[in-house]
Amino acid sequence: MKKINKIHINDIEKNIGGCLVKIEHTFIKKLLKKASKSNNPYNNRKFIEDIGLTFNDSTKRCIGIASLIKHNRAIEFSTLQKLKILSNSSWLDIEKNLISIRLGRHKGEIFPKFPIRLDKKMGSVVGHILGDGSIDKRYLQISYNNKDRDLIIEFRDCMRKIFGIEPRIWVQESGKFKVKTKWISRLENVKDIQQDTQVSLFYPSICGLFLNSIFGDFAIGADKKITDNINRTQKEFKIGLVRAFFDDECHIDKERGPRVYQDDELMLIRLKNILDELGIHSFPVRCYFRRNKPQYFFNINQKKNYLRYYELIGFTSKKKERTLEALVKKPRQYRLKNFP
Repeated sequence: MKKINKIHINDIEKNIGGCLVKIEHTFIKKLLKKASKSNNPYNNRKFIEDIGLTFNDSTKRCIGIASLIKHNRAIEFSTLQKLKILSNSSWLDIEKNLISIRLGRHKGEIFPKFPIRLDKKMGSVVGHILGDGSIDKRYLQISYNNKDRDLIIEFRDCMRKIFGIEPRIWVQESGKFKVKTKWISRLENVKDIQQDTQVSLFYPSICGLFLNSIFGDFAIGADKKITDNINRTQKEFKIGLVRAFFDDECHIDKERGPRVYQDDELMLIRLKNILDELGIHSFPVRCYFRRNKPQYFFNINQKKNYLRYYELIGFTSKKKERTLEALVKKPRQYRLKNFP
């Protein structure tokens, strides 16, 4: 299986045809002239019709292209694809001059830098979405919810690095797991977040579209999975993914070490395979029934695996990191007797 460590714009072009893109002004003017083979592309009727735009017979020009040249407006990505072909340009040249992408005229704008690196920060984003985050099934908006301030800040910092934007931040009334509670207030800055306060970060639909395009629909509403595209990533990405997922979903104590629960058995099997690939071995995935529903879990066991996890991956959660340190420094020999 060929490993991937970066994404170019041509890797996701089939999924973003309806998006609006903004290109560096000097470059887009040169691209238009080269594609139209004229100094005034907006006057070239054949060229305008070839790229699927409207030529105004009364003004003898395409108003959209004239406005693009004068004011550097955003254009549809599908139009950019046609300009690339007509100008015989490369995506590598275009992506170097790409400024921003958004889904619509008034929807959220992102500022990705291509090629997009599938590094530890990207792994962290994917791991948190598989954990306490989500990508809305209908609107593709990303949300991440947690009471640990450090995890909220980690997710925000990684998203800012990848997409160049800040989230909407909402404080939520604390409640039971999977029970909807009231929104209390909106915050302007992550510095205002208090520890042990339920907080949600929200990001525009274009972010969800991008991530699912890269990783093969790994999160659509409640349907989350470790896809083949995720499995094809390299070591640093997987370290970030495991750390984030375990920060969200792992329970750890001094008696039985790290334990991860999920409703989805296949998710845990694939996660366990990633740990094996990183040299961290664990018990097989097991099952018990809770309220007549199967619940799956596995444990990381033995001092050598605690140490490997501690040195290679670790936790952002300070509480979990302290417990792991205690396991590494003073391991206990035990045998799991009664699974819940």
